[in-house]
Amino acid sequence: VRKLAEQNLAAANRIMQLAASAALLGFWDLEVSKGIDHWDEEMARINGVDLAEFDGRWEKFVHPEDYEEVMRETRLMLESDTIFGMEYRIRRPNGQVRHVRERGVVVRAEDGRPLRAHGVLQDITEEKEASDNLLPAAESMKLAAAAAGIGFWSREIATSAEQWDEQMFRIYG
Repeated sequence: VRKLAEQNLAAANRIMQLAASAALLGFWDLEVSKGIDHWDEEMARINGVDLAEFDGRWEKFVHPEDYEEVMRETRLMLESDTIFGMEYRIRRPNGQVRHVRERGVVVRAEDGRPLRAHGVLQDITEEKEASDNLLPAAESMKLAAAAAGIGFWSREIATSAEQWDEQMFRIYG
């Protein structure tokens, strides 16, 4: 029975690692008193380093323009009992900038002081770039539609709720 349980646990771990890798999701564990972070392989890959070379100092990967905000959010995380989350940029050692989304929780001692924090970091660079590229395209389409006198509407089939843009209201008075 124990051997079967160990095999099932190993299989579940392999599946979780595969899913995390496919989702560009790395796991971390922070020893609060030492300020030292422990990463899995995917965390190292996201940050562009070899795991064997990672010295536990995560903050050096934070993009300089995001550094103060990330440190402020980290301090707030350590004071809070809620699940925390933030998005920011990292800079890999080769200079490449990546966008990441982070979520985590703090584990506290009985007296309330933070002992550890555990979390995940997801590389959202492609998602962010796609979103950033959609905004100018949407604005261009909006201008072209306005120049052509075209209006846009949508209907939620389940609720029959409709949404109209300003041009539709102008067309129908």
